[in-house]
Amino acid sequence: MIDFENCSAIHIFSLLINMVYIFGALVFGYISTVLYQPDIPESGDVYFIQQSVAFGYTGSFLTTFCMRTGIGAMLIFVLLRLSAIWRAAK
Repeated sequence: MIDFENCSAIHIFSLLINMVYIFGALVFGYISTVLYQPDIPESGDVYFIQQSVAFGYTGSFLTTFCMRTGIGAMLIFVLLRLSAIWRAAK
């Protein structure tokens, strides 16, 4: 069972960011697949077609991991600063 009493706004925000990232990648891939128009030459050269087929590019795992970590760290830093300001204002 999840204890929502100890769940902070940062945990919820982190979960939402990860869900947007994962579902965004899935939706982007689905739309790219559905809207793909292959460039098939009229000559019917099978060898040429096989060289031009691409299944997509996901990027480097290390690159996406570092970007997500950096963005997450910056968001957590900003949220902690805002939280401190709001608490000081009370």
